[in-house]
Amino acid sequence: SGNITIPRVAGLSTSAWVTEGVAVGASDPTIDTVTLSEKTNGCYTDMTRTLLNNTDGLSVEQMVRNNLLRAMGVTWDQASVSGTGAGGQPTGIENTAGVNATAFGVAGAPTYAELIAMESAIFADNAPLDSNSVRWITTPALNGYAKTLATNGNGSAFAQQSGFIDGRQVLVSSQVTANNVILGDFSEFIVATWGGLEVQTDPYALATSGGLRLIALSSVDFGVKHPVSFCVSA
Repeated sequence: SGNITIPRVAGLSTSAWVTEGVAVGASDPTIDTVTLSEKTNGCYTDMTRTLLNNTDGLSVEQMVRNNLLRAMGVTWDQASVSGTGAGGQPTGIENTAGVNATAFGVAGAPTYAELIAMESAIFADNAPLDSNSVRWITTPALNGYAKTLATNGNGSAFAQQSGFIDGRQVLVSSQVTANNVILGDFSEFIVATWGGLEVQTDPYALATSGGLRLIALSSVDFGVKHPVSFCVSA
């Protein structure tokens, strides 16, 4: 409940060599925070009296409930990747300040070297990529392209093999912005929820026509604890 503030080290302490008998110098890390605040999304569907009377009402209601929850799941996915932070949206990975970025020479057609450059950008910030939570995320089109992208001149090896690029698992989502590839350590990605998913039945809004309204609501926010552990490229 309430806003969530998570401390993080934004800048490491520094150390230095000293000669015998000389005191070491003080060095404080730079501390800041990631703040997550409640963002609410929702939707509703109206069911008419005729629909409820001429079908198995309970089956129809469950079908509509499932549809509402799936719609909200898609919205969550989209916001976690490309949310703008405006208009009540959370801020997604693609728009998080401090995330690494590299540019592909041709949009939608990166070279294998350009994909590896994304790893190099993260390593250059001293962020490790040895966690089991490291993943690539890209679009269906770019995933397919990577399966045809040769890693060398004779085409004996391809960038995407059996769901992996350079030994790291590839996830595919239509919620990723067209031509984008995301690489990162998702143990550094935070999902905060307030109260879970709520589905409410409102028998009053359509009472005069005998209908029924189902309302779905959820509250969530996303945060990246260490932006340098991610790279977004297009």
